[in-house]
Amino acid sequence: MEKLSFKSADGKIISYYEFKPKSIIKGSLVLVYEIFGFTSHIKALAEDFADQGYIVLVPDLFERKEKNLVLEYNNSGIEKGRMIKNELGFEYPVMDIQFCGSILKQDYNVGLVGYCYGGSLAWRTIQKSYLFDCAISYYGGDIHSLLDISPNCPALLHFGMLDKSIPKEKLEDITKFTESSSKEIELYKYENADHGFNCSDRPSYCEKSAGLAKNRSLAFLNKHLNIKE
Repeated sequence: MEKLSFKSADGKIISYYEFKPKSIIKGSLVLVYEIFGFTSHIKALAEDFADQGYIVLVPDLFERKEKNLVLEYNNSGIEKGRMIKNELGFEYPVMDIQFCGSILKQDYNVGLVGYCYGGSLAWRTIQKSYLFDCAISYYGGDIHSLLDISPNCPALLHFGMLDKSIPKEKLEDITKFTESSSKEIELYKYENADHGFNCSDRPSYCEKSAGLAKNRSLAFLNKHLNIKE
């Protein structure tokens, strides 16, 4: 892992973390974290994708408000993370995500994957940008309010059916939208999974759902980044 930085479109210096495969690079990803920042869980996810052959960039989006911010998976962490998320809005994070993607796009096809807050940002980014070749969202809680325009690339959406922050009626709205979209959108619902089911550091972790979602995500990336196994 290497910590680097770029100057975003508004002149702000933003740090990002780069993870490189030990062997051949078969594709690239921008990974967008949860409202807890660059946690050990996010680092582990990036390392795992690098082990799969992807060069991965993780922008430190919270740096616009506070440097090196990492929050605990508890109520105070949730409260502060939501506060920063609301202060940032969508425009600046989407801009920073696109910049990371543009770094990779010079040499590789580029995928985008986000978790929780990052899942919503990933969705909004592919609605606003034509840069990415595909995107994956895990339990993006704001997607239901971002159904105003279609995405510009294929998308894969993962949701837990026990997630009270994304109730069934909101999932139904998302499902209807995906069925009418001109772009390919895969949506999976995990019956025994709650919000954050992919994070082994959270009580809501569901190993079975996380494993199934991972396999689907890797297959999706292979397909849409034109990777030959």
